[in-house]
Amino acid sequence: MRRPWLLWLLSLALAQAPKPLQVGALQGEALYPGGSGVSYGEARLVAQGLGLSLWQGEGAVALGLGSRQRTFPIVKEEARAAQTGAAWQRGDKVYVPLRPLAEALGLEYRAEVGVRLTLPWARLLQVERAPDRLRLRFSREVNAVVQAGGVLFPLAQGEEPG
Repeated sequence: MRRPWLLWLLSLALAQAPKPLQVGALQGEALYPGGSGVSYGEARLVAQGLGLSLWQGEGAVALGLGSRQRTFPIVKEEARAAQTGAAWQRGDKVYVPLRPLAEALGLEYRAEVGVRLTLPWARLLQVERAPDRLRLRFSREVNAVVQAGGVLFPLAQGEEPG
């Protein structure tokens, strides 16, 4: 009689244990605050792994891709974070719910043995030239990173003659 109850508790505990998280080429841990089954990943790791923009203020964190962005209020209580879909502050790190973030920004989310979050490559579709600018059109939203000597478009591919 006690054995099924014990097995159920053990399976619940294992389901909520941290799992491997792969974000682009980076590795981390997916956490499950409040035992809710909602996977969370560290906001900074997610932004770095996928080339997303990241803004963190005192009470909120936002991640963005091109014109899309998702803002989460930050709470310190893990159960409240999981119940409300808020970001969760654990020490000096902030964790965001991965599936809602993926849905908002068009990311690919897969949960099997661990959690994998990816961003499909953006293909360059069109280049329009003007005297003092170029207009680039991609197959999805992209972020632009200004660097010495030019502009970098993370996870974008394509070329234009000339």
